[in-house]
Amino acid sequence: MTQRKRAGRRRERGIALVAVLLVLVLMLGIGAAFHTTVINDVVSRGANLRAAQGFYASEAGINLGMGTYRNIFLNYAIPTGNDFNPYTFNFNSRTVTYQLSNVAGNPFTVIVPAGRNFAGLNATEYRYTADSNSQLNLGDVEADVGTQFNVDYIPIFQFLAFFQRDLEIEPGPNATFHGPIHTNGNLYLNSNNTLTICDCTAGVGPGQCTPNAIPVVHVSAAGQIYRGRKDVNSCTGTVQVSKLVDADHNGLLDLQTMTCGGSTTQESSATLSTWLGSLLARQPVVAVPQPSALNRLTGQYWLSADLRIVLDLTTPDATGLFPIVVQNADGMAGDHILRTGDRIGRDRNAARQCLELHDAERVGAARKHKDVGGGEMGRKNTVVEHAEEFRLGKFALELGFLRTGADDDLGARQIE
Repeated sequence: MTQRKRAGRRRERGIALVAVLLVLVLMLGIGAAFHTTVINDVVSRGANLRAAQGFYASEAGINLGMGTYRNIFLNYAIPTGNDFNPYTFNFNSRTVTYQLSNVAGNPFTVIVPAGRNFAGLNATEYRYTADSNSQLNLGDVEADVGTQFNVDYIPIFQFLAFFQRDLEIEPGPNATFHGPIHTNGNLYLNSNNTLTICDCTAGVGPGQCTPNAIPVVHVSAAGQIYRGRKDVNSCTGTVQVSKLVDADHNGLLDLQTMTCGGSTTQESSATLSTWLGSLLARQPVVAVPQPSALNRLTGQYWLSADLRIVLDLTTPDATGLFPIVVQNADGMAGDHILRTGDRIGRDRNAARQCLELHDAERVGAARKHKDVGGGEMGRKNTVVEHAEEFRLGKFALELGFLRTGADDDLGARQIE
């Protein structure tokens, strides 16, 4: 009996040992699996962190590159030569390389699409791509970021008016304006009778434009838009601007009148939004080159020009006439454009009619109704650049662009 009990106890102890071993094996398996999971999680988190850091390093390269390219455009030039070379810098223990590339086919002739500033205008568009990558170890690219942006060169003669400072439009008689208007200052709209800013169809009849239609309305200011006068707190007459919709389907945009309460009033964003994009305030300032850009021998345009046509007021001929000549970048004459008999005479007023920079004045009282088309303004050039996250504007100019000084008003002499 005693021997049977002892044998049974030995068998029970053996079973318990096996059970303990099985539990230990199970715990070891769970521990190993947990350890593997933790290691994988740490590795994954490290990889994600490095990937994120690599991405941000590449993005830094794009931002640095875009800032560099932006300066090229702000200097009224386009990338050439070494501008397309890859550039490298160190960032957070990484090597970052960025590079600008031309899009095949540059430049393109386009019409600025709806939804952008100056929509509907013709533009010469340059397209570029920028690429940036980061490497933690040489030859091992962690992240690569790219973008494409466009640079639009827009001839400013398509504008009815462009001003650097405040612009006040307040005609005395009825006046109808066709064409884009922009000011880098505040815009004041008023009239002693009725001021209309609208689109027009092609033709020679009332309300029509010759030779081409002007199908868009764009009135914008970098500052605020006011209904009323600037010099006094007064609002008179009727001002109506077309909004970007043709609800009655008559082929013309629908006119909408600006409310006049008797005093000069700033238009709110909510009010301006009812014009659906044709009347815009607080727009980006458009960079304008200084007149020194045209300086002989030193100006940006003088040095960059392929052809320099100059009225030489320093060397009149024997009859007192001044020649028109072609000059090289160093100012040396290449050849006369006009022969002696065709030269401009000494009548300074006659010469200034072609070459002067006209001072702007307010549109004041006139003796007849004025219907003004965009083609009747001074001829100038503009540049606007745009990208998904890279937007800027600037203007290139020709003679007769802007005067420097105090606030400008739309000049009657420029639209008659």
